[in-house]
Amino acid sequence: FAKENITPELFPLHELKVLLAEDNLVNMMIAKKFMEKWNVSVTCAVNGKEVIELFDEANFDVLLIDLEMPEIDGYKALEQIRIKNKTIPAIAFTAAVFEDINLHLLEKGFTDYLQKPFRPEDLHRKIAVYHSSEAV
Repeated sequence: FAKENITPELFPLHELKVLLAEDNLVNMMIAKKFMEKWNVSVTCAVNGKEVIELFDEANFDVLLIDLEMPEIDGYKALEQIRIKNKTIPAIAFTAAVFEDINLHLLEKGFTDYLQKPFRPEDLHRKIAVYHSSEAV
């Protein structure tokens, strides 16, 4: 019985708008491909400066932000966004591993975090929380 190794069919997340900030193009492509498979509208940024600019131009439901990016890192980008919007869900997208990472990220304004490399079902679970049920 190898059922636990099979990725479950993950339900679509229609009308969910995610701003994905990731400077590693392979990581970005993989995350974007999965989210698009779930009917998520994905806008991509490759650095913190772009994150702030795109955030100012459009409405998003969730931010998925890499912590280490060129120009402006994920922490500073979120700090700028929090001045304008205190409540938008922001998920740190990070390969960093250290003690009390969750507490550290909460103190920096993040809502949650997703460890890289990630499993598709973990990404789905993290962003599905912010999916409006009436959009189904």
